[in-house]
Parts: sequence; C-alpha cells; structure tokens
Amino acid sequence: MFYNRGQTYVRDRLGPGGDVCDWFSIERGAMREALRLADPAAADREDDLFRLAQGPSDARTYLLQRLVVRHLREAETVDPLFVEETALRLIERVLANAVRAQKLPGAKATKGRPAPRHLDPVDRFDQVAVAEDLLVRRFHEPLTLDDIAQQTGGSVFHLARLFRRRTGFPLHVFRNQLRLRTALEAVAQPGADLTDLALDLGFSSHSHFTAAFRQAFGIAPSALRKTATARRVRELAEKIKL
Repeated sequence: MFYNRGQTYVRDRLGPGGDVCDWFSIERGAMREALRLADPAAADREDDLFRLAQGPSDARTYLLQRLVVRHLREAETVDPLFVEETALRLIERVLANAVRAQKLPGAKATKGRPAPRHLDPVDRFDQVAVAEDLLVRRFHEPLTLDDIAQQTGGSVFHLARLFRRRTGFPLHVFRNQLRLRTALEAVAQPGADLTDLALDLGFSSHSHFTAAFRQAFGIAPSALRKTATARRVRELAEKIKL
C-alpha cells in the first residue's frame, strides 16, 4: 500500500487479529528519486507523489522486509546503515512492481516483463476484492475455484481471468503466497515443528512445504531458522538481488 503525506488510512478488519502492519516512512527527497526511476512523471508532481494506491509484492521482497523487521526486533545493536539502505532497496522494488502491474501512463516498461492492461471497472474490481478477502481469511483451506467463484458471484472462467489480470497472480499462487508469508514468522521460532506447520497452512506434506518455500524465497525453512544472529540476517538480506 502507498500513502501520500497527510493521507488518511482506513480499512476493515479481515480477521480476529486485526490489522498488523509494519510502516516504512521515507524522506521525501529520497522517495521522489526512487519513484522517478519507475515513474518518471513523478518529477512533475509536487504534492501527491503516488498515482497508485497499491501494488503486488514478490516473495523475495517480502522476505527482505521481514529480515529488516527481524533485525530491528532481535539485534543487540541495531545497524542504522543496514536498515536505511535496505529500506530504500525495498522502496525501489515495490515501486517497480506496482508501476509494472498497473502500467501507469508515462512509466517505464521493464524489458521482458510486459505489464497487464489497465485496471478493470469498479464493479469487476469488487469481485477480485471479495476473492482476496476470502483467501486471506481461509488460505489454509482446500478451496476450489468454484468455492471462490460462488462467493464473488461470477463464473469460474471470468474470475480466474480477472483475478490474474488485476493482481498479477493466478488464484493458487496468491493463496500459496499467503501461506508461505505466514510461515516466515513461525519458521524463525526454534521450537516450531515444520511438519505440523506445513499441514496447518494447507500443504500436503513437509516436503511440499519445503519445496514451495525454497522456490519462493530462495532458502530452505531450516536454513532461515539458522539466521539467528544480526550478522546472519544481514548476510541473507544482501543475497537478495535488486
């Protein structure tokens, strides 16, 4: 999610835990420079820098964000340079993803990765929002495409096509990303049983979970657990390419 200075943040609660977020506030000059790389027209806007409200985040960007938060929570001595530099890397990555997905007028195209067409009308977007909400609440369940389509009021074909066009992800990939990103916090706990965690999240087995985790984040769950020191967290963050 992207917010301009002074913009109000309002949302509905999707689960009993409420809204759990980590906020990154970036100095205006640095934000303008980062945004200009993905959206050159930002250089002409003085007030509202963002022309978009949200965008997709790839799995390794999410992992990078969690590593920064983990460093801030667990390191005996926080490294400000690491935190600030990594926050700027995050901004560059999420802005590029968002602009590419929404294909803003005047924005740079990324070679080899064509952007989807413009956003669909509001009535169609609502179907996607319903599907997203359902998956956020019940991502651990073996939902079928028909289960989701019944909740959105559309056909299975229309929903599958529209969801991918709007979010940049097929429904099953979106669901698996929710499962895997939820796993990041639990995996870091020394006493967590990976088989129980895999089954609780909806994976068929420990091996299925491990393979999906490695494919998404580029590291095995057991290896992530070993990044217990501030130095190891920084080393892993540095391996995530821009």
